Order: sequence, then C-alpha cells, then structure tokens
Amino acid sequence: MPQTRCNVWNQIKADMARRRIHTMQCKEAACLGAAIPAGKAPGIVDTVEDACEKRVGIDNILKANAENKETYISTPARRLALDGK
Repeated sequence: MPQTRCNVWNQIKADMARRRIHTMQCKEAACLGAAIPAGKAPGIVDTVEDACEKRVGIDNILKANAENKETYISTPARRLALDGK
C-alpha cells in the first residue's frame, strides 16, 4: 500500500505537523495533478480551479492529535533508556 493511502501513516503525519490531512478519493493523485493543468493549455478545462472542484474528491480528513506527537517523540528516548545506551 502506498504511504499516501495508509491511514495510520497519514495520522502520524497529521499529528507531527499538527495539521489536518485530507486524503483524496483518486488513487492516482499524481497523474490527476499533472492532467488537470495539462488540460488547461488546449482548452479542455476553463480553469485549474474549476477542474479541481469537479475532479478532486476528499476521501478522509485526519485531525491532528497533539498527545500522539508527544508519544512519537518520547518513544525513541524511552527505548534508548531501556537498552542502556
């Protein structure tokens, strides 16, 4: 599973950045991201913004959990203390 589709990994990123993460419905987001502006040049789409509103759908919104960030940061330190290093 690509990391962008993994909710656990996306939750970790949201927690560490203290930001919401919006995941997309499209499984090939990079291709879609390239296709939308490419469609502007020949006039297939009027504006990039309109194309995004029509083509890009939100699948999930992961909210940051500040308590998790502290756990992620302290875990390596605890592991080192247990190992005696």
